[in-house]
Amino acid sequence: MRSGRRFFSSLFFIFALAGCGAVPRIVVLQDPLSAEEHLQLGLSYEADGKWDLAISEYQAALQKGGAASVIEGYLGNVYFAKNDFSSATTAYRKSLQENPQNAPLLNNLANLYLAQKTDLEEAESLARRAIEIDPSRKAYYLDTLGSIYIEREDYDLALSVFREAETLAGPDGALIEAIRKNQARLVDLLGLRNGQNDGS
Repeated sequence: MRSGRRFFSSLFFIFALAGCGAVPRIVVLQDPLSAEEHLQLGLSYEADGKWDLAISEYQAALQKGGAASVIEGYLGNVYFAKNDFSSATTAYRKSLQENPQNAPLLNNLANLYLAQKTDLEEAESLARRAIEIDPSRKAYYLDTLGSIYIEREDYDLALSVFREAETLAGPDGALIEAIRKNQARLVDLLGLRNGQNDGS
Protein backbone atom coordinates (compact mmCIF):
# COMPACT_ATOMS: atom_id res chain seq x y z
CA MET A 1 0.00 0.00 0.00
CA ARG A 2 2.80 2.35 0.95
CA SER A 3 4.70 1.61 -2.27
CA GLY A 4 1.50 2.25 -4.27
CA ARG A 5 1.11 5.63 -2.59
CA ARG A 6 4.73 6.45 -3.39
CA PHE A 7 4.17 5.43 -7.02
CA PHE A 8 1.14 7.73 -7.41
CA SER A 9 2.84 10.67 -5.71
CA SER A 10 5.88 10.18 -8.01
CA LEU A 11 3.56 10.07 -11.01
CA PHE A 12 1.82 13.23 -9.82
CA PHE A 13 5.21 14.97 -9.43
CA ILE A 14 6.27 13.94 -12.96
CA PHE A 15 2.99 15.18 -14.46
CA ALA A 16 3.25 18.38 -12.49
CA LEU A 17 6.74 18.99 -13.86
CA ALA A 18 5.62 18.16 -17.37
CA GLY A 19 2.74 20.56 -16.99
CA CYS A 20 5.10 23.42 -16.07
CA GLY A 21 6.36 23.57 -19.61
CA ALA A 22 2.82 23.98 -20.89
CA VAL A 23 2.03 27.06 -18.79
CA PRO A 24 1.38 29.93 -21.18
CA ARG A 25 3.88 32.79 -21.01
CA ILE A 26 2.69 36.37 -21.13
CA VAL A 27 4.71 38.44 -23.57
CA VAL A 28 4.16 42.18 -23.85
CA LEU A 29 4.72 43.01 -27.48
CA GLN A 30 4.18 46.73 -27.10
CA ASP A 31 5.34 49.12 -24.41
CA PRO A 32 2.12 50.61 -23.00
CA LEU A 33 3.82 53.77 -21.67
CA SER A 34 4.19 56.98 -23.64
CA ALA A 35 7.44 58.92 -24.00
CA GLU A 36 6.14 61.44 -21.46
CA GLU A 37 5.33 58.68 -18.96
CA HIS A 38 8.82 57.22 -19.33
CA LEU A 39 10.26 60.70 -18.86
CA GLN A 40 8.25 61.24 -15.67
CA LEU A 41 9.36 57.85 -14.34
CA GLY A 42 12.95 58.77 -15.14
CA LEU A 43 12.62 62.06 -13.26
CA SER A 44 11.18 60.21 -10.28
CA TYR A 45 14.01 57.69 -10.26
CA GLU A 46 16.56 60.47 -10.67
CA ALA A 47 15.09 62.36 -7.70
CA ASP A 48 15.52 59.17 -5.61
CA GLY A 49 19.13 58.72 -6.78
CA LYS A 50 18.28 55.54 -8.70
CA TRP A 51 20.58 56.42 -11.57
CA ASP A 52 20.44 53.21 -13.62
CA LEU A 53 16.64 53.06 -13.51
CA ALA A 54 16.48 56.73 -14.52
CA ILE A 55 18.81 56.09 -17.47
CA SER A 56 16.66 53.15 -18.58
CA GLU A 57 13.49 55.26 -18.49
CA TYR A 58 15.10 58.20 -20.31
CA GLN A 59 16.35 55.86 -23.03
CA ALA A 60 12.86 54.37 -23.33
CA ALA A 61 11.45 57.89 -23.65
CA LEU A 62 13.90 58.60 -26.48
CA GLN A 63 12.92 55.35 -28.24
CA LYS A 64 9.28 56.42 -27.98
CA GLY A 65 10.09 59.66 -29.81
CA GLY A 66 10.50 61.99 -26.84
CA ALA A 67 12.24 65.34 -27.35
CA ALA A 68 15.98 64.68 -27.54
CA SER A 69 16.76 68.28 -26.56
CA VAL A 70 15.14 67.66 -23.17
CA ILE A 71 15.80 63.97 -22.54
CA GLU A 72 19.48 64.00 -23.52
CA GLY A 73 19.94 66.83 -21.03
CA TYR A 74 18.43 64.71 -18.26
CA LEU A 75 20.59 61.77 -19.33
CA GLY A 76 23.63 64.04 -19.11
CA ASN A 77 22.71 65.02 -15.57
CA VAL A 78 22.39 61.39 -14.46
CA TYR A 79 25.65 60.36 -16.11
CA PHE A 80 27.31 63.38 -14.44
CA ALA A 81 25.92 62.26 -11.07
CA LYS A 82 27.39 58.78 -11.71
CA ASN A 83 30.78 60.34 -12.59
CA ASP A 84 30.48 58.90 -16.09
CA PHE A 85 31.90 62.07 -17.60
CA SER A 86 32.30 60.73 -21.12
CA SER A 87 28.63 59.70 -21.41
CA ALA A 88 27.55 62.96 -19.76
CA THR A 89 29.52 65.02 -22.29
CA THR A 90 28.00 63.07 -25.19
CA ALA A 91 24.46 63.50 -23.85
CA TYR A 92 24.89 67.24 -23.16
CA ARG A 93 26.34 67.77 -26.63
CA LYS A 94 23.42 65.93 -28.25
CA SER A 95 20.96 68.04 -26.31
CA LEU A 96 22.75 71.26 -27.27
CA GLN A 97 22.72 70.23 -30.94
CA GLU A 98 18.94 70.23 -30.70
CA ASN A 99 18.75 73.43 -28.62
CA PRO A 100 21.98 75.48 -28.53
CA GLN A 101 20.23 78.24 -26.54
CA ASN A 102 19.65 76.08 -23.45
CA ALA A 103 21.49 78.22 -20.89
CA PRO A 104 21.17 75.84 -17.89
CA LEU A 105 22.58 73.03 -20.02
CA LEU A 106 25.49 75.21 -21.15
CA ASN A 107 26.19 75.84 -17.46
CA ASN A 108 25.95 72.11 -16.68
CA LEU A 109 28.48 71.34 -19.40
CA ALA A 110 30.76 74.07 -18.00
CA ASN A 111 30.48 72.42 -14.57
CA LEU A 112 31.26 69.05 -16.12
CA TYR A 113 34.52 70.40 -17.57
CA LEU A 114 35.25 72.04 -14.24
CA ALA A 115 34.72 68.73 -12.40
CA GLN A 116 37.25 67.11 -14.73
CA LYS A 117 39.63 70.12 -14.49
CA THR A 118 39.89 70.11 -18.27
CA ASP A 119 38.90 72.51 -21.04
CA LEU A 120 38.62 75.41 -18.59
CA GLU A 121 38.66 77.96 -21.40
CA GLU A 122 35.72 76.16 -23.01
CA ALA A 123 34.02 76.00 -19.60
CA GLU A 124 34.42 79.78 -19.22
CA SER A 125 33.03 80.33 -22.72
CA LEU A 126 30.00 78.13 -21.96
CA ALA A 127 29.25 79.94 -18.68
CA ARG A 128 29.54 83.34 -20.39
CA ARG A 129 27.18 82.20 -23.17
CA ALA A 130 24.70 81.05 -20.53
CA ILE A 131 24.80 84.54 -18.96
CA GLU A 132 24.16 86.18 -22.35
CA ILE A 133 21.25 83.86 -23.16
CA ASP A 134 19.57 83.89 -19.74
CA PRO A 135 20.53 86.94 -17.63
CA SER A 136 17.71 86.16 -15.17
CA ARG A 137 19.83 83.30 -13.81
CA LYS A 138 23.10 85.20 -13.97
CA ALA A 139 23.95 84.56 -10.30
CA TYR A 140 24.01 80.78 -10.92
CA TYR A 141 26.24 81.14 -13.94
CA LEU A 142 28.55 83.58 -12.14
CA ASP A 143 29.00 81.02 -9.37
CA THR A 144 30.20 78.54 -12.00
CA LEU A 145 32.42 81.21 -13.55
CA GLY A 146 33.97 82.04 -10.17
CA SER A 147 34.74 78.36 -9.59
CA ILE A 148 36.43 78.20 -13.00
CA TYR A 149 38.59 81.19 -12.05
CA ILE A 150 39.54 79.51 -8.77
CA GLU A 151 40.67 76.45 -10.71
CA ARG A 152 42.71 78.69 -13.02
CA GLU A 153 44.16 80.40 -9.92
CA ASP A 154 42.80 83.79 -11.00
CA TYR A 155 41.68 84.48 -7.42
CA ASP A 156 41.09 88.24 -7.67
CA LEU A 157 38.75 87.80 -10.62
CA ALA A 158 37.01 84.91 -8.84
CA LEU A 159 36.42 87.10 -5.76
CA SER A 160 34.93 89.87 -7.90
CA VAL A 161 32.62 87.39 -9.66
CA PHE A 162 31.44 85.80 -6.40
CA ARG A 163 30.65 89.22 -4.92
CA GLU A 164 28.52 90.07 -7.95
CA ALA A 165 26.81 86.67 -7.78
CA GLU A 166 25.97 87.20 -4.11
CA THR A 167 24.34 90.58 -4.79
CA LEU A 168 22.23 89.01 -7.58
CA ALA A 169 21.27 85.83 -5.72
CA GLY A 170 18.22 87.35 -4.02
CA PRO A 171 16.39 85.11 -1.56
CA ASP A 172 17.70 81.82 -2.98
CA GLY A 173 19.20 80.34 0.19
CA ALA A 174 20.79 77.33 -1.52
CA LEU A 175 22.53 79.51 -4.08
CA ILE A 176 23.73 81.99 -1.46
CA GLU A 177 25.10 79.09 0.59
CA ALA A 178 26.96 77.71 -2.45
CA ILE A 179 28.41 81.13 -3.27
CA ARG A 180 29.54 81.70 0.32
CA LYS A 181 31.10 78.25 0.43
CA ASN A 182 33.07 79.08 -2.71
CA GLN A 183 34.04 82.46 -1.26
CA ALA A 184 35.32 80.78 1.93
CA ARG A 185 37.37 78.38 -0.16
CA LEU A 186 38.73 81.34 -2.09
CA VAL A 187 39.64 83.22 1.11
CA ASP A 188 41.57 80.14 2.29
CA LEU A 189 43.41 79.97 -1.03
CA LEU A 190 44.18 83.70 -0.90
CA GLY A 191 45.51 83.27 2.64
CA LEU A 192 47.76 80.46 1.47
CA ARG A 193 48.98 82.52 -1.47
CA ASN A 194 49.65 85.58 0.71
CA GLY A 195 51.40 83.38 3.30
CA GLN A 196 53.67 82.00 0.57
CA ASN A 197 54.37 85.51 -0.74
CA ASP A 198 55.38 86.63 2.76
CA GLY A 199 57.83 83.76 2.96
CA SER A 200 55.83 81.98 5.70
